[in-house]
Amino acid sequence: MKFKFSKRQVIKWSVISAAAIGGFLFYTSDHDAPVLESVSFSADRLTLGGEVGLLDFDGRVTDARGINTVQLHCVEDGETVLMIHLAITGGNRNRVSFGFDDTTYNWRGAWNGTRYDLSFGGVGRIPADTPALNCDWYANLRDELGNSSWEPTGLSFELRS
Repeated sequence: MKFKFSKRQVIKWSVISAAAIGGFLFYTSDHDAPVLESVSFSADRLTLGGEVGLLDFDGRVTDARGINTVQLHCVEDGETVLMIHLAITGGNRNRVSFGFDDTTYNWRGAWNGTRYDLSFGGVGRIPADTPALNCDWYANLRDELGNSSWEPTGLSFELRS
């Protein structure tokens, strides 16, 4: 059995293949992690005094190829003691959680925008019995191509009991 290809078919499939390969190379040429354009908190110091504390927060993240992960970690002595997590996909999409460990995260915020430019905000609820802490905020950002960063935000937080 012998296959015959016309010159027209060869040109057609060559152009389609070149366009597909060129598009793939262009899409994957991004080597930059998402950027935390801004972040702010209602306080950098909070005293509980036996009552529940509230910490308002907001920010903005951008990326050229689509954001996959946005987390803000407050780190004390090399350990995350507070975390803000944005649900980019799944059942909790567009929601923002705040918490101390896996048992205290709650969805008290939201984000809007697109995978390429999103703004978020929320309220962190701090239980009255939380021990004192002093931590620095870091941004853990990742895009759909796997480009990631772990960067200090330049902000800190002190909690007094």
